[in-house]
Amino acid sequence: VLAFVLTFNTLNVGRAIIDGTLPPTTTTSILGAEIYSYMVTSAGIGFVLCGIAGLLVGTSSNYALGSTMYNLARTALNTIRSIEPLIMGLVFVVWVGIGPFAGVLALTLHSIAALGKLYSEQVENIDAGPVEAIQSTGAGWLQTVVFAVIPQIIPPYIAFTMYRWDINVRMSTIIGFVGGGGIGLLLQQQINLLRYRDAGVAVLAIAVVVSFLDYTSAYIREKLT
Repeated sequence: VLAFVLTFNTLNVGRAIIDGTLPPTTTTSILGAEIYSYMVTSAGIGFVLCGIAGLLVGTSSNYALGSTMYNLARTALNTIRSIEPLIMGLVFVVWVGIGPFAGVLALTLHSIAALGKLYSEQVENIDAGPVEAIQSTGAGWLQTVVFAVIPQIIPPYIAFTMYRWDINVRMSTIIGFVGGGGIGLLLQQQINLLRYRDAGVAVLAIAVVVSFLDYTSAYIREKLT
């Protein structure tokens, strides 16, 4: 009987929340926060591409600049990858304060570790034929990388980056709940203030943008592979 009463009360509360979100309201603050959230995500990917430039080939066992660099890079990437982005978001919020910069740092750091692993594995699995052909002409390490390695890894690198961007779009909302800024922070505020119509619009905006980016990234990855 108690379980039935609790279930009935839960259903009533859920129905009240759903009724409170309809019809959804349209406010510029929510749309602005949505755009801002994905600007944060894009900025995070930009920092990833800059920060990972030195690790694209350095973490590969075949083309590492020495075993010391290889071991240090792999250890660092494995350590960072073992920490959840949400925990990173909490740490950076305490460190730099509430705002989008904390979200950018959390997404960037975790993305560098995740993409670094994917990139290095791709380098290790390239076709050795072009590499041997270039080396047979007397080419050095840099020439081998530029003319034999990079042409083989550009398509998968772009595909991996698009896939990670798709993940970061979803993750930016969650990080916003811990103070990382963007649509997640606004959604939490609206829920706490019991403004369910505004919260409903935020959820709808998240669903639309995530779906659009999911199909877009899938289409681009399909064309590249």
